[in-house]
Amino acid sequence: MLAGHETTANTISWTLFELTRYPHLQDKLRAEIEEKILEKGSDTLTEHDYESMPYLTAIMKVRLHGNLLWLVLNAFTGDSSLPSKCISSLQRS
Repeated sequence: MLAGHETTANTISWTLFELTRYPHLQDKLRAEIEEKILEKGSDTLTEHDYESMPYLTAIMKVRLHGNLLWLVLNAFTGDSSLPSKCISSLQRS
């Protein structure tokens, strides 16, 4: 029943860490979330609200789908940061 909770926590932690390394991406994500809260008039967001935020969706897809790539790259290079290709794709969003 609790399977996967550590994986989820680690993914969220690494995503937040990566956002601290790229403040302009963090600012863009924060602006999208704040805009959604203002639009809705409530800070309680639903699954539908999250799905309608394209930048949040892009960050999560890069992070979730990038984990396998990251693990492989980290095993060979010892570098624990997101590949620059992932960062550049978010910057274009």
